[in-house]
Amino acid sequence: MTGETFCILIGALCVLPHLVYGAIDWKNMGRSLLRRSSPIVGTNSQLLEKRAINKTVWVSSHSYEGESFFDEWIFWNYQDPTNGLVEYVDRDTAFREGLAYITPEGRANMHVDSKTVLTLQEVMSRTKLRKSIRIHSKTLYNQGLFILDVAQAPWGCATWPAYWLTGFNWPGDGEIDIIENVHSVLSNQVAWHTDPGCWLTTPGNFTGTAGSTNCDASVNYNKGCGIVDQSIASFGPTFNEKGGGVYAMKWDDMSIDVWFFYRSAIPRNILDGLPDPSAWPLPSASLSNVGCNIRKFFKNQMLIFADKRLQVIGLVPHIRSLGAPVHVRRKSWIPIVSKMLLGASIISRSTTRRSLTLHTWKQIRGEFSSLFYLESPSGERLEHLNLSTSSQASDGQETVISRTLMTGEVLSALIVTLCVLPHLAYGAIDWKNIGRSLLRGSSPIVKTDSRLSEKRAVNKTVWISAHSYEGEHFFDEWTFFNEKDPTKQVNGNLLEYVDRDTAFQEGLAYITPEGRANMHVDSKTVLTLPEVMFRTKLRKSVRIHSKTLYNQGLFILDVAQAPWGCATWPAYWLAGFTWPDDGEIDIIENVHSNLSNQVAWHTDPGCWLTTPGNFTGIVGSTNCDGYVNYNKGCGIVDQSIASFGPTFNEKGGGVYVMKWDDMSIDVWFFYRSAIPRNILDGLPDPSAWPLPSASLSNVGCNIRKYFKNLMLIFDTTLCGDWAGTSYSVVGCPGSCEEKVMDPHSFENATWSINYLKVYNKTVINTSYLEANAGRVQLAVLSRVSIGVAFLVFLALSF
Repeated sequence: MTGETFCILIGALCVLPHLVYGAIDWKNMGRSLLRRSSPIVGTNSQLLEKRAINKTVWVSSHSYEGESFFDEWIFWNYQDPTNGLVEYVDRDTAFREGLAYITPEGRANMHVDSKTVLTLQEVMSRTKLRKSIRIHSKTLYNQGLFILDVAQAPWGCATWPAYWLTGFNWPGDGEIDIIENVHSVLSNQVAWHTDPGCWLTTPGNFTGTAGSTNCDASVNYNKGCGIVDQSIASFGPTFNEKGGGVYAMKWDDMSIDVWFFYRSAIPRNILDGLPDPSAWPLPSASLSNVGCNIRKFFKNQMLIFADKRLQVIGLVPHIRSLGAPVHVRRKSWIPIVSKMLLGASIISRSTTRRSLTLHTWKQIRGEFSSLFYLESPSGERLEHLNLSTSSQASDGQETVISRTLMTGEVLSALIVTLCVLPHLAYGAIDWKNIGRSLLRGSSPIVKTDSRLSEKRAVNKTVWISAHSYEGEHFFDEWTFFNEKDPTKQVNGNLLEYVDRDTAFQEGLAYITPEGRANMHVDSKTVLTLPEVMFRTKLRKSVRIHSKTLYNQGLFILDVAQAPWGCATWPAYWLAGFTWPDDGEIDIIENVHSNLSNQVAWHTDPGCWLTTPGNFTGIVGSTNCDGYVNYNKGCGIVDQSIASFGPTFNEKGGGVYVMKWDDMSIDVWFFYRSAIPRNILDGLPDPSAWPLPSASLSNVGCNIRKYFKNLMLIFDTTLCGDWAGTSYSVVGCPGSCEEKVMDPHSFENATWSINYLKVYNKTVINTSYLEANAGRVQLAVLSRVSIGVAFLVFLALSF
């Protein structure tokens, strides 16, 4: 009863049910067995045809509605980029003055100020403007189904309302205008604005009237390409008189489609929360991949509402996902399967035959019979192996549709698992190749007896704590840098870094009762413009350097609060005494009130950031040479708009991790609610985490050569090379020098650190442990497999 013998015995049991359900393809069975795949079975042709059908469903991934609608949006309060005569207000002002609120019916309302009387002189000179609302979603999207239910939308002379998507890099990331027009026009216009090369093809699969077909934003005065809806109740007063309606936008690799539905004509599947665009009529507007590479021209987009009055019942984005009032959905195939599947049918991440399979699960609804769970050698746990007896659509991201229990396919799936289990004792499953094996319809590839020694020779990397900066002793291992600000160009040197005694005496550095290390920019002293301009008196700040120099390691920083605000330039970084020869690693860095963190590297000539790479962020410059491009270095921007600035603090901060070894320098950012369990347990394991947001690979840069003997640094600079030169560009008021005068400008310029822990890599050989564990697995799992197989045999007999 070795693993192989057991599998041969059970293989016969897999074949028997197919004598009823179909005919065995004896001709191909031999070659099937030779390549270790399951027997090829020719089933009833109608049944086979039915099982081959794939169905696309949209699973809810985000819902903006009700009293929490505004929680996931940023109130944009900078100068109007379209040169309009409005003042966009911040969140507090919007709610205080009744420009944004939730109605008793749960609608999100946004208004233009309709009470204040302005004079012509005030408007012409821009000394006082009419207040309005513009909000940006905190989440960036890459494709999905977006369903917006609007009860009322803005209209009227001089108004220009819009519901649209765009990215931080315009027009490089593209722009999608879903609802937009001006004045009291009655028909909506959908438009797209891109880099050169994207065209609207006509005629197309849409019902609207095409306008311009060149989507290039750099020509035709940024007209873009657009389509006007034929309905004269899709915008303006008639839209509101009809009770509004639903706008749906489907964005995938094939096209970007927009539908408008009157309130009385909203598809039943939308109302039921199970949207199915394939059942809807032609969209009113569609941009096809025939003339425009959708994936290339549209990426990393935030949702935006702007202008007069808007009543939103709900917005639900679906990443091929489900819709409550405003919903975003995510595209999935039925059944949706994640991680690893063990079964005899053809399985992949995106498609599968409609046969019952053994699978892993995240969120389930229905009745399941739990059999086993497995854990891969890499430590990935396959939550449960289930046989589904009944199921319905899940609210989560996993869905399964099942057939009758104990068909030939179910038995085959069960038996494959029973064949695999003994191999956990006799050998190691080849997890690397199991996925591609299943994709081509074969059974999992298993390394058996002869490979046992290979499994036992595996070395495991662990990270051992080497240094911990936290609690009342946090500052003991740091020096307070109190020399002239090195970022001296343009309007630099507008601050004074203080020594340790001054920092503690003036409350610029201290440990909170909760044990956090706090560092502030002075937010009490009032300075005059001559003092700042002539540098006779400067604003005080803190910059600290670790006393320890590091060469590689795993650095985990838990930050409760980080500095932000106009004129500020905070950073958590590493550098050596010889710059840039020793290299520089910027882990947290940006300026003003930006929302996304930027990771960067600065080196001697010869180090390059290779793209594409194993990271999720957006690449900027790829040349890390600190002597060129005004020392821009090479960098990657985090896609999260809560990784820096006010939103980062509102979310309670988070954890930044930097892993530095010979292979790469990787940086992760984790929201407070998404910190990996192994970090919280003090046993960090980067191999179990998702892709980092930023990574500098040794493919383009010799890590050991360009980075060495680095100290950790925290600082908050004011103005300087970056914050000074970009000050007016981002819409900060006045000049950088004037901002430095006002102490209240720096009330948010605070570092509040829970801890910073440093780990060193250690490799452990697991030979001894696994050699003994194998005997236990053999004794237990083989007997379990035999017992379950016997029960299955009895069930079939009856």
